[in-house]
Amino acid sequence: MYVSALQFPAPLDRRPRIGDLGLSLHHRAVLRYRFDDLWCIHLYRYAAELVLDGTALPIRPGYLSMIAPGVEQEYRLPGRSTHFCAHFRMRCGGDGAVRLPAMQDLGERFDGINESFRQLIEYHALDPRRAEIRLWDLLWQVADAAAA
Repeated sequence: MYVSALQFPAPLDRRPRIGDLGLSLHHRAVLRYRFDDLWCIHLYRYAAELVLDGTALPIRPGYLSMIAPGVEQEYRLPGRSTHFCAHFRMRCGGDGAVRLPAMQDLGERFDGINESFRQLIEYHALDPRRAEIRLWDLLWQVADAAAA
């Protein structure tokens, strides 16, 4: 299974704070972003390419990306593209930083993480604090998948 060499130290010792999340739909072929204070996590069901600070990474169905704040992002999309995404803040704290790959193939874990993402979006509409806890758990699931 694919795991990118590019990794980011994610401070998982404290609960993340959600900025925005949902199911994103993009129509343009190229999108560029840079979020100075937000982490980004995306769950993909299509093939494309993501360039992070000049490093090209493949996007495939079943892949997940985790992007640290301040990273230049360029998506090269096939046209209409839909994926789950969450943008959030994580405060640095103690010794809880876990290195997470910028892109990884979730393999058999995809369905479970996809369901967690769906619940996260549902919870956010009803109870934002519960959604943040669900996101925190989702990030630990991603860390477990990367370590497997």
